[in-house]
Amino acid sequence: MRSTFAGLSIASSGLFAAQRALDITGHNISNANTRGYSRQRLNQAAQDPMSIVGGQGQLGLGVKMQFISQVRDEMLDIKYRTEVNTLGEWEEKYNSISQIEAIFNEPTDTGIRKVMDNFFEGLNSLSKDPSSPTTRAVFIQSAVALAQNFNHMTDNFEKMIRDANEEVESSVRSINSMGSQIARLNKQILEAELDGSRANDLRDARNLLIDDLSKLVDIQVKEVPISNGNSSTLSILIQGTPLVNHTDTNVLELETNIDHPMFLDGKNAMDSTGLISEERTDLSTIKVSNIKWATGSSLDQTKLGGTIGGQLQQRDGFKDENKGIPYYVRFTSEFAKSFAETINAAHGAGYALGATTPSGLDIFGSNGGGTINAGNIKVNQALLDDPTLLALGGVSGAKDDNKNAIAMLELRNNKSFVSQIVYSPTSKIVLGEGTPEDVIKTMISTLGVDGQEAKRMFNNQQYLAEEIDSFRMSVSGVSQDEEMSNMIKFQHAYNAAARMITTVDEMIDVIINRMGRVGL
Repeated sequence: MRSTFAGLSIASSGLFAAQRALDITGHNISNANTRGYSRQRLNQAAQDPMSIVGGQGQLGLGVKMQFISQVRDEMLDIKYRTEVNTLGEWEEKYNSISQIEAIFNEPTDTGIRKVMDNFFEGLNSLSKDPSSPTTRAVFIQSAVALAQNFNHMTDNFEKMIRDANEEVESSVRSINSMGSQIARLNKQILEAELDGSRANDLRDARNLLIDDLSKLVDIQVKEVPISNGNSSTLSILIQGTPLVNHTDTNVLELETNIDHPMFLDGKNAMDSTGLISEERTDLSTIKVSNIKWATGSSLDQTKLGGTIGGQLQQRDGFKDENKGIPYYVRFTSEFAKSFAETINAAHGAGYALGATTPSGLDIFGSNGGGTINAGNIKVNQALLDDPTLLALGGVSGAKDDNKNAIAMLELRNNKSFVSQIVYSPTSKIVLGEGTPEDVIKTMISTLGVDGQEAKRMFNNQQYLAEEIDSFRMSVSGVSQDEEMSNMIKFQHAYNAAARMITTVDEMIDVIINRMGRVGL
């Protein structure tokens, strides 16, 4: 037979459960706009019943509160982190290509094609009036403008590469910082859950860090339950090496002051036969930082993925299958080199005013000597000092001889112009061919295609990440309407339980204070 006071225990269990549920509802409402918060709910079950003597069944003894759980879908977390990782990579590519397009500034009146047009227009004017000092001076200034345009583009490209290197270094610091924070949270969660509790808010903070980390770099998350309690050990791996091993952390290090990969590639351009004797010196002043594990474990920084993967590709990529900022540095440099060599060869075969032998003088040279590229191309100082040295004559130095000016002008429509990288007689990379303008159009078209692809992929990934995050929020996010409904439900439950206690109290009052007093 149950105790007379069992009714109070039953009613009070309902009162406390409703009170706990109201507290959780209030916590949910308070964190409705907290980033990364997962709504919580009270899991409860009926108390173990009491058997009634005589096989009359079992009598319930109220409700027991089990634990406070999170409402979260781990599969959606995995999908979101996969998509946001790809988003981070394409976001970097899209932002970088947008800046490259701004540097080329095509098609505008200040782009490379317009500056090159002005150069040939200057030659056209010279072919009509080869003896005019003014026309000669204007042409030389158009050549200076062309060289400076190449220099300015290279300066901007190099600044972008330095900025990308700083972003890589910042990303490494962020990865290490997030790894340390996750390790600390792992320890706090383990300590809080050893007694069977669930550290829901700490888990939310950890999941938010993992979300942010997954955008920065491609990671694998491994969580293994432990034998006692409800806790687990969690590890974060990058390319199979732990960044976080539960409460321990590994560290990514920066190896600084390293020559840029494209410059190292250019230094190795000479083949063993000596047939190729010119090094490529593009980006020779650029120093970058490479990433490695502090423990010495192997790391392939070309496959890190995420934001840092996009930053590294834009900083280092110079080959056709892996285009980054250096690819366009190489393109403009090889074009400037081919263009200068073609013009120089034609000019050197001509005659200057009053000369009786071919000039042999170049229009374009390089700062510091060596192979001409977009960064060092300049106009021959001798021509700047004395425009009469322009070799416009084709057969003599007569002031009305314009045959060589016409020959140089015809290079504008020379369909055999080729911009290429030659490493050996059997190793060539053709960057563009046709007229000089055709090669420039090829370069701009390539950039346009890359830009469209980057924009499309960025927009697609942004949409996918937002859609999956929306699905996640539909599961774990706080709905104000639902919580308000729960609040009313639990309020009524609380009031009903309180009324039940009052009723039982009145019954006990009858037994204690009034039973047996009849007739007194």
